[in-house]
Amino acid sequence: MHEVHLIPVRNYNERIPGVIYHNLEGKFKSIPILWIIEKIIKARRLIKKLLPDIIHGHYISGGGILSYLCGFKPLVVTAWGSDINSYSEYSFIKKILIRRTVQNANLITVVSNDLKNRVIKLGASRENIYIIQFGIDTKIFHPGYEVNALKKKLKIKDNEKTIFSPRMIQSMYNIDNIIKAFKLLQRDFGNLRLILKSYLEKDQDKGYIKYIKKLVKELGIKDRTIFIGQVEYSTMPKIYNLSDVVVSIPNNDGAPLSVLEGMACGCNIVASNIPALQEWIKDDWNGYLVNVKDIEDISQKIKKSLLIKSDEREGIINRNISIIREKADYFLNMKKMERLYYRLVEKNIK
Repeated sequence: MHEVHLIPVRNYNERIPGVIYHNLEGKFKSIPILWIIEKIIKARRLIKKLLPDIIHGHYISGGGILSYLCGFKPLVVTAWGSDINSYSEYSFIKKILIRRTVQNANLITVVSNDLKNRVIKLGASRENIYIIQFGIDTKIFHPGYEVNALKKKLKIKDNEKTIFSPRMIQSMYNIDNIIKAFKLLQRDFGNLRLILKSYLEKDQDKGYIKYIKKLVKELGIKDRTIFIGQVEYSTMPKIYNLSDVVVSIPNNDGAPLSVLEGMACGCNIVASNIPALQEWIKDDWNGYLVNVKDIEDISQKIKKSLLIKSDEREGIINRNISIIREKADYFLNMKKMERLYYRLVEKNIK
């Protein structure tokens, strides 16, 4: 048994069974520098009281830096993708702190070789870096769900093909280019539906959402587009199962769970031609890679996915499920992480 304590960088009310939460309320929310200093002081006091075996900071530019500034060893940090991919956009001080964090961490986990190389460039030791996926629960994400009730709820007809964008409605995910590509597809298909998904309201770029809704209206595809908000976790595999194509075209990424979930559910995938996704998708073998700025390319690759023959589709499904089970199974990856924790504890690092 493990005792897990969570210190969120920002307070929130979500709960995971068995996890002990410590929301560090502060007095200086309106003064960023004082808020940060207060957070560090309170986190250091709490860690001194708890005396954990390991401290693990997630999202290097956030929880990773906070964990490093607490001065506790052994220190584990995890890069999620955008935290490192956005390095050039950070302030001078934050860049220094990120470098110090990865250089002083006893163990760093990443989700792709691309992220591993980026962290090494920041001064991390290659020997301290391990690729550990957040993982997909294949007991939940798999083909074969009954989706007729959900189709009826979303008003999708049996003869309609469905394209699903599972990413947040933010500019970095190029949702506008997906919409423009969808419009081009109307030349060849009259029975298409597009599902766009948003998540928590606080995470949304409201200006971009407004632009997206205006674009859908201007292109005359409002009646073809379905906007869905936050849904129950158990509903997600059903959405993947009813989708003919899953499109995820961010400017940069780590190992997006949405793509891996789609693969586990047997979806045809159209994804960005970037290093992190090239590790999962081989173009025209188990999906398609596109130039995220090329509307015609996106449109043509979605078209190929829609026209694929049943035997070819079966091959893609089998290849993707095999890849997920081998590389991205949640339980296998968590066992790997557990072994790395034990190894650090045994070294008695101070």
